[in-house]
Amino acid sequence: MKAGESRYDDEQKRIINIMWRQLIRTAPERFNSYLRKVAQEDFDHVVRNLDVYPDPVMDAVALYLWNSRLCQLMMPIVEYAEVAVRNSIHRALKSVHQSDDWYNNTLYVSGKAIDMLNKSKDDIRKKRGIPVHELYEPPPCEVISHMSFGFWCTTINREVVWDRVRRQEFMPRRPADVHRKQVHTRLSNLQEIRNRAAHTEPIVGPRNLELIYKQSLELIEWFNPRLRQLVGLLDGFDSDFREGPDFWLKKLEAQMFGGDEEGGAPAVLPS
Repeated sequence: MKAGESRYDDEQKRIINIMWRQLIRTAPERFNSYLRKVAQEDFDHVVRNLDVYPDPVMDAVALYLWNSRLCQLMMPIVEYAEVAVRNSIHRALKSVHQSDDWYNNTLYVSGKAIDMLNKSKDDIRKKRGIPVHELYEPPPCEVISHMSFGFWCTTINREVVWDRVRRQEFMPRRPADVHRKQVHTRLSNLQEIRNRAAHTEPIVGPRNLELIYKQSLELIEWFNPRLRQLVGLLDGFDSDFREGPDFWLKKLEAQMFGGDEEGGAPAVLPS
């Protein structure tokens, strides 16, 4: 991406460079990572020529805004999927084990899942002001609700757990040809999206986000069609994904150069 003829005039270039300096001052690694995605191998050249050709900066910020919007839209899907898998596993193993605290049985929970379980229990003790070393067993309702998404992803991938829960009303709408690994893959993809979205890290890029989105909705449908309907009321992913960064570039330009919706001054602080 060599510097060419900018689509911005001199005053707009000045405003863009002020904005970029302000953003870089606050979060250099974050915003430079988006500029790298835009500039690719020409990153150093682009940085040296921002005064005369700041167009990549605007494209980078638009990409950041688009990613932020998609993060917002994916979080309800993550949350509903987590609720579905958590409650479904708990209900099924509670029935099999005839106890609410099935998670204390190493047949179902082992390896790194035990570490996650112990951390959740310690967090509950700290929240209650109970020393970690005291022999206090938190109530199952708190333990279950406090467990991380990673715990449920790990647990469902254990063959013994899958063998137990699939015999219960675990995923009533799951097609017969969908097995443990396919469910685990979808949950793991959502877990990665959740972790990245929580920190506004890029979720668009090499991963097929549109496919993950569609498969995640399907996953929720397998657990509970009513939950899937509720997600639909919140969902705006398709339209925002199709609009892409160009939509956010136009909004950014309108804010910076055209004033706000009341006709005020551009929203850029002095350098």
